[in-house]
Amino acid sequence: MHVIGAFTPGIFTWGFHFFAYLPKGLLLGYIIAAIVAMLAIARGTADRAIGRMADFMSRNPLGTLAIAIALFAFTAFTFRINVPLLGDSFIAVKIFSKTVQGIQILPNSHQPLSLVYFYLFLKLLGTFEYPGLMNAFLAGELLLGVIFIAAVFFTVRNLFQNPKYQFLSFLLLLVLPYMQIFYGYVEIYGVTLALLGVYVLVSVLHLRQKIHFAAVPVAYALLLLSHYLNALLFPSLVFLVLVEYKRSKFKQLLTGAGVLAVCALLGLIALDFNIEKLIPPNRGTPILSVFSSDNAFQAYTLFSPYHFSDLLNLAILLCPAAVFLILFSLKEMKSRFLSSPGIQFFVIAAAPIVLFIMGARFDIPMAQDWDVSASYPFLLVLCGLLFAEGEGDSRSNAVAVLVVVTLLNSLSWWYLNSTVEPNIARLRMFIDKRISSHDGIYQSTYHLSEYFVRAHDTQNLEEILAQFVSMYPTDKRGYTNYTLYLQQFGKQMDGKIIGIFDRWLALDPSNPDAHEQFANFYLDIGNRSYRDGSFNEAIGYYKNAARLSPGIPDPYNGLGISYRKLGQNDSARYYYEKTLLLDSTSVYACTNLGNLADDMGNTREAIAWYKRAISLQPNSPQAYFNLGIAYDHAGDAANAMESLRKAAQLGDADAQTFLRQRGAGW
Repeated sequence: MHVIGAFTPGIFTWGFHFFAYLPKGLLLGYIIAAIVAMLAIARGTADRAIGRMADFMSRNPLGTLAIAIALFAFTAFTFRINVPLLGDSFIAVKIFSKTVQGIQILPNSHQPLSLVYFYLFLKLLGTFEYPGLMNAFLAGELLLGVIFIAAVFFTVRNLFQNPKYQFLSFLLLLVLPYMQIFYGYVEIYGVTLALLGVYVLVSVLHLRQKIHFAAVPVAYALLLLSHYLNALLFPSLVFLVLVEYKRSKFKQLLTGAGVLAVCALLGLIALDFNIEKLIPPNRGTPILSVFSSDNAFQAYTLFSPYHFSDLLNLAILLCPAAVFLILFSLKEMKSRFLSSPGIQFFVIAAAPIVLFIMGARFDIPMAQDWDVSASYPFLLVLCGLLFAEGEGDSRSNAVAVLVVVTLLNSLSWWYLNSTVEPNIARLRMFIDKRISSHDGIYQSTYHLSEYFVRAHDTQNLEEILAQFVSMYPTDKRGYTNYTLYLQQFGKQMDGKIIGIFDRWLALDPSNPDAHEQFANFYLDIGNRSYRDGSFNEAIGYYKNAARLSPGIPDPYNGLGISYRKLGQNDSARYYYEKTLLLDSTSVYACTNLGNLADDMGNTREAIAWYKRAISLQPNSPQAYFNLGIAYDHAGDAANAMESLRKAAQLGDADAQTFLRQRGAGW
């Protein structure tokens, strides 16, 4: 299928078309490597090497674990993410950046523990902005990856008896595509996968009676706090409770409840008993509807062929190994399920997750939002390995083939996501109304735009923004983002931005949002022209702003200061007074009228205007400084010094210099 996908890239093959975006020689290498490896397994030539490695794992478990961690670190650095476009990457970048800088507090989320974990890593490394922020994600995920690998290692050693089967199961679980989320992936699902590994390990140890039940609810609580989606694993916790009840009645259950209560109390103390921090925002029902609707967050209905296509691609990407193992064991499935508490646990854990994903409504295209589901094939593959476990080498050989094929497929996935241009080309394909909702296309456009801005790639930025506007011409977010992004590239974009606003107004000349944003744009470039000393140009822009939004005062104040610079005092006064007419509390207009009066020698009038400004804003250092200068011009030294001292106390540097030159303090 991966070979077929290499020649048929599109929205219907997104789970296996990776080679279409990679150098063609890699596809040939993939085919050769797969054939050679499978022939070696079929002929038994690989069996001896696998046996030696399995024997090494049995004799030297810690050495094996250390080698696995070292290989993981090498792979993470080799295939680290360079362009964070999958998942909600740039939204995460913005949230963490603003939080670390104190612009906002860490928002409520469905993943409170995961958010806090990466927030602390950002603060620890002092990395707040993209792309440096990606190093903090990589560091945090390396630690999570080590935790996950250790959990997997001890899980397979406690689940399986055959050393070769243990070793191959360990390998298979570490070469699945979900390892991508430990490779500098700018999202927070690494916490979920690591804690899922811990929860599974603790559950297996409990089933083997090697650990007190008290560890189980604590592990589950941490997993739940990493993402509330893990509430779907609650039936597995109930199953373990029932197992323990059959063993010891309430003895360990009560202890477990007590330990969990203590942990909950410690958590509440850490939150200062503000449980509102744990309440996520309401996002509506996350399930696809049966019938079509105008829901901007839904791309298709539950029984749409596009939905089935997405689910098939997701399954091909994440869990073909699990499907193969389960199909391989169909004959023994019923007897194994009834006789194995381990299999019962994994089936009960995985079933609600699978059912939910089959009907879930994804915020962005499923192909882009793959990480929501990425952790849970871990449960499915373990379940499949338990079903397939048996005597003889045939089962081990089957798993060995799965290891080879899964590794080769995952390598192509990891490599593609570590690239820049191929990764971008693939993501742009998902901006398609057949598989993405209106809001999903907006978010995909947003992520790409954020990257193009940071890469100073104006050509692709304009293409992607124009595409969204053409797809949704009445969505104001398209025009807003289009113009705001282009403004970051300076004056050379003014003509294009004006053209965008003109097209927006052409759709609806009375659109208040278009008028307001167009006026704000003219105000911004008017202020820029004023700062550059181009006062006549600034006047033209301010007049356009006033024409578009005649009810806002700022353009008139801009006109006043521009006319004053040109020496046209009557026009300056007119526009200052117009500003006050629209906003009687405008400190700027009062101060500017005072400045104009002082310039014209009307000191008494100037003093009155400055006093009015102070009455509106009592802690305005500029107003006190201007008042002090006006008093000085009027020959009132006492009031002048009093006002200047007040301005200096409020931090006005000019007032402090004035007083210092006269040997006066403040």
